[in-house]
This record gives sequence, C-alpha cells and structure tokens, in this order.
Amino acid sequence: MVMISNYNLECVGDKIFVRSKENPVCPVCFSQLKAIGSKRRNGILQNGVKQIFVIRRLKCEKCKPTHHELPDIFVPFKQYCVDTIEAIVVNGDKSATPSLSTVSRIKCWWRSIKMYFSLIVVSLYLKYEVEFPATPSLKQVIRALVNSLSWRHKRHLTMASP
Repeated sequence: MVMISNYNLECVGDKIFVRSKENPVCPVCFSQLKAIGSKRRNGILQNGVKQIFVIRRLKCEKCKPTHHELPDIFVPFKQYCVDTIEAIVVNGDKSATPSLSTVSRIKCWWRSIKMYFSLIVVSLYLKYEVEFPATPSLKQVIRALVNSLSWRHKRHLTMASP
C-alpha cells in the first residue's frame, strides 16, 4: 500500500476516481511503480455518505509486490474517512456521523494503537530524521506509517501457535 497526498478526485457516475499527481515509489526497494489496473474501495465520508472510490493497483517491476495507491483521506482497512476518525478519537467529537457502536469500536481501536503510533513517530525521527509538527495530524502520522511499511494489519501480525 502506498499513501498519496497530491491527487484529484474525479466523480464519474456513482464512482469517484482517485487521480494521482505523484510518481509513486515502491516502499520496499524505492524504484518506480507501474499501474497495472484499478480496484474499488468503499468509503464513508465525514457527512456519512457512502461512496465507491476507484484506486490504482501498482506493481514494482524490480521486487514484484503489488501495492494499492490510497489517498490520504482514508485510514487503511477502515471505511470511515480520516477526518471522521480524527474527530472521534482526538477531538472527542460526539456529533460524528457513525452510530454509537461504531464510535465505540473506533475509540477501542485508537486506544490499542495510539502507543504504537507514538513509538513509530519517534522511530521515524531517529532513523530517518523525519520531523513532525508538535501535534501532528492523524493524516500525517498515517501517511508516514504506511509509506515506511510500519502499518500494522492482520496479515503482518504473528500469532503464537497453541
């Protein structure tokens, strides 16, 4: 997965196409990525409207993995946009669109991942001298984590065998 921040959203029918203005680079070997197709991704915007986004599938010709080009309005593996999630977890916004059970799940996810985010931000500073503002936005932190291959998801978590 590659997170981009320089893009246009183009509405065609009931779909929104993400048109990147960036030259994507493989986060594994830092070579150029080639577009090999597209994928539909469901997303729920801050006003609660469900949309279908079309994002590019990219392949590194050097080291061979396939990546998805995700705009920075999303949190990987979450349906709600980053602004909604940030309003819930950072600002404690009770006027957010999701249901109470969804808000509760988002807060639980945030409590479980907040320390990891903090440690990765420090690690990125120490290892690559990536500087963040005193209070970085969730969007900035997520983009840095994804593009440094530090985003945790179920496929990368190892489970102890019984």
